[in-house]
Amino acid sequence: YIDAQREAVSIESEINNYSFKPEKHKNQNKQVLKKYRFSFAYNSWLKKKQKDLERGDLAPSYHEKVKQYGKEFISFFNNMDIRAINSLDIKNFRNSLPSSLKPKTQKNKLNVLQKFFKDLFDDDILDKIPKFPKIKTQNTEPVWITKDIQMKILNCIPVEHRPVIEFLIETGLRPAEVRALKWKNVEQDCIHIRASFSNGIFREITKTKNQWSIPLLKRIKEILNRVPRTLRTDFIFCYGNGNPYGEKKLRRLWHDACEKSGVDKIKLYQGTRHSFASQNVNNGVSLELIGAMMGHVNTATTRKYAHLNKITALREAFER
Repeated sequence: YIDAQREAVSIESEINNYSFKPEKHKNQNKQVLKKYRFSFAYNSWLKKKQKDLERGDLAPSYHEKVKQYGKEFISFFNNMDIRAINSLDIKNFRNSLPSSLKPKTQKNKLNVLQKFFKDLFDDDILDKIPKFPKIKTQNTEPVWITKDIQMKILNCIPVEHRPVIEFLIETGLRPAEVRALKWKNVEQDCIHIRASFSNGIFREITKTKNQWSIPLLKRIKEILNRVPRTLRTDFIFCYGNGNPYGEKKLRRLWHDACEKSGVDKIKLYQGTRHSFASQNVNNGVSLELIGAMMGHVNTATTRKYAHLNKITALREAFER
C-alpha cells in the first residue's frame, strides 16, 4: 500500500510537470516476496497437509484432491501475490474452468481453494479471505433399483464374492466401511462401524468421523455365517490370500454382474446404498431409523429420500 502511494505521488508530480510518460510506469511491478507468491504458498500448504495425512487427521482421498487441484490453481494464479487476490480473481479462475465441468466438481475445487485461503487467514498470513461465488448444484433424485433387480444382479456374481455384495445390499453401508469391517467389530447382537478405507488406506475412522452400531439381524447373521474365517487376516470380507476387497475390485464385480444379468449399468453405490434407503422409505420405515442404520450424521442427508414417500402417498390417494 505504501509503495502504491509513493507511485501515485510520483505520477501526479509528473503530470503536473507535463513530463508524465505511461511507458515508464507500465510493467514495473516489484518482485513479490517469495512467501507471498501463490505457487510457493500453496506448495507450503501442501506440506502441512502431508503432515496432517501422516497424523491421520486427513483422509488420503481428500489429500489426493488437494494435490490434483493444486496443479490447476498454480497454473492459473502462478506467482500472483496472495494478499492481492480478490473475488474477481476467484471468479476469473472459475470462468477458466471447462464449461463441461459439472457444478459439483466446480464447487469441490473452489471449496479446496477457499480452505487454502482460510488456513492462511487462520495462520495470520492474510488479513482477509477473498469472497467466493456460491455455486448452486441441482438436487437430483437418488437412483435406485428394486429388490428383485438386486437379486438378479447378485445371482450373476461368482458365489465366493456374493457375501460382500449381499451385505452391502442388506445394510446400506458405504462400500469403504464394509471393506474395513473386522471380526472384532461383530458382537452377539450388533456390529460396530468404526473404520473405513480411503484411497486404499485403512483408517480407524469413518468418512463422517462418526461411529455407530447396527443390529445383527437374522439375514445379516446368515451372510456372515457363509464367510470363511482365516488366520491370515481379521478382515471379514477378503479374497485370495486374505486381501481385503479394493474399491475397483468391488466395482468390477458389480458391473460385470450387471452386464451378465442384462441390467442397465447402475453404479454399485446406487444399487446398494441408495437402493437400501429408497426401498425402506417405500416400505414405510422412518427416515430417522434409516439414517441411524446408514450412519448419517445430518438428517438432511436422509431427507433426500423423503420424496419417495410423497410419491407413494400421492399414488394411493389419487388412484382410489
